[in-house]
Amino acid sequence: MATSTTNDFLFGQKTGTAGTAVQLDSTEYAVKSVALIAHSSNGGRVFYGGSAVASTTQKGLATSESLTLSKIDGRAFLLSSIYIDVEITGDGVDFIAERG
Repeated sequence: MATSTTNDFLFGQKTGTAGTAVQLDSTEYAVKSVALIAHSSNGGRVFYGGSAVASTTQKGLATSESLTLSKIDGRAFLLSSIYIDVEITGDGVDFIAERG
């Protein structure tokens, strides 16, 4: 699914292949924050991080869990710098980002 945009927000979803890091979005949108919400239909965890994200990176998000990442020291970050990996192929997240 493509990312949809408004003046202030970006909305989208991303699914993955087990063992493969996948960018949330390849477009370099500057954002202030992004909320990741694991799909309610997921059968496993979703791991989040940089391009080296993996199941060994952290505990990940269980079904329907969410996490918000925010800018540090007033600096926006690129949505394209966030990746996910999944335990089960086809699992994923919805995301909502506030433009920076």
